[in-house]
Parts: sequence; C-alpha cells; structure tokens
Amino acid sequence: MSDLRGLDKEIHERMQSKYDPALEQKALDWIAAITGTPAPKVIGKDSAALFTYLKKGVVLCRLLNRISPGVIPEKKIADPPKNMLEE
Repeated sequence: MSDLRGLDKEIHERMQSKYDPALEQKALDWIAAITGTPAPKVIGKDSAALFTYLKKGVVLCRLLNRISPGVIPEKKIADPPKNMLEE
C-alpha cells in the first residue's frame, strides 16, 4: 500500500494500528461454529483471512439462515456463486 498518500494513508495507518489478528480469528471461529463451515487460520496482519472466507457470500448466507431460519432460501445459495465480490 505504498501508493497511498495524504488522508488515505492516514486512514489506512489508523486502521492497521487498531487491527487485532486474535480478534479476527475469534470472529472466524464464531462464524465457523455457527455455520459448520471450517474457518481458515489468520496469518499476518492484513485481514485477508476474513475477507477471503466471506468473499463468496455463501458463508454469510448460511450464517444468516442459522441466526434467522428461512431468511435466504437454500436454493438461492449457490456455491460457487454466480456473482462474487471482487478484490
């Protein structure tokens, strides 16, 4: 991220200073426990594990259905999804 300047750089640095890998792992483990989907292990300090885990949206849909059953019909949850969040 060396191409960041000014306010963007300050915001990025502030976010990185508040980032806690242990908290990210705790969130991943919590989601995995509820959904039954294996969670990745956090490596480094870039929050890539959480982003990659949730990127397809399938895990999020399953999480929502476990919290509030029937919110998203199972037939609508595609793995791999037709549309996926770009990096």
